[in-house]
Amino acid sequence: MHNTYIMKQIGLLFISYLILVACDPVFSAKIRNNCKNDILIEAYYDKDILETSWRSKSFIPYLDSRNSRFLVNRDTVNLIYTYKIAPGECFYVEGGVGTHPEYRLYNKILILKPDSIILRDKEEMENAFVNSYGRHWEFNIK
Repeated sequence: MHNTYIMKQIGLLFISYLILVACDPVFSAKIRNNCKNDILIEAYYDKDILETSWRSKSFIPYLDSRNSRFLVNRDTVNLIYTYKIAPGECFYVEGGVGTHPEYRLYNKILILKPDSIILRDKEEMENAFVNSYGRHWEFNIK
């Protein structure tokens, strides 16, 4: 009988944990190519943020895995990655637990097309992305 009580308590504790974890808000931010042609995105990653976040571990495999199916070139010294995005495809900028994107990983994002767009800093990134629904932000390229 004592074991049954303990098992019920463990079960309640586990269910409580799941409820708390399931309530964490999540967000996403992406660049959507609504052009008729491919676009190139040059992402200039922030080395200081990455070094602080990864605490002297190699973050290059992480960068290599981000949007890897679009990756066409990478400069691991200067942390400049180039991605080719086809029409209708999305480049995922940021996502995770929280209420909104902070664009911390980037120093700058260039969107290369006939009339190129430069997002020079985090403030320009915040202004370019529109809350499309809930906690999801998009920057639609036309």
